[in-house]
Amino acid sequence: MKETGEMAEFCAKAGVCSNIVKITGGQINQAWRDVVAKRARYRFVIDPKSF
Repeated sequence: MKETGEMAEFCAKAGVCSNIVKITGGQINQAWRDVVAKRARYRFVIDPKSF
């Protein structure tokens, strides 16, 4: 989408980036519990190699 591209370009120019936590497939349930309990402070990214 055009808007997504514009936002990515803006973030690159402004130095804005997201903080991520890479998790394994076995950590999905705990990550979800953290999200529901509002303890998640990062974006969870599941490592597909962990399956």
